[in-house]
Amino acid sequence: MIKSFSHGHLIEFRNNKWHYQNGELVGEENKPCKNCNKYPNEKGYDNCIASLIKALNDSGIETVASCCGHGKSGNIALRDGRELIIAKDYKTARLYEKLIRKQNGK
Repeated sequence: MIKSFSHGHLIEFRNNKWHYQNGELVGEENKPCKNCNKYPNEKGYDNCIASLIKALNDSGIETVASCCGHGKSGNIALRDGRELIIAKDYKTARLYEKLIRKQNGK
């Protein structure tokens, strides 16, 4: 069975459709983010990072996908192929920084 997440909620692909664990179909009704407990905004962005997405797009840095991480680390994919990582806290950000430097041989 294929599993994924929708706004932090575990979903499963069954009978050619995505379902929440309780059997409800994904998309029939949005569920709030498991981290901030807010619903996606009218454009479908996670509300807790919607202002950041808007600021990037308004300044000419086009975004193509994003996820706040719903209590874990999130990301923002940019049109030019770059990706911004949203760490859940300072300690996690420093860990990512070390891992990236190590991978790049620095």
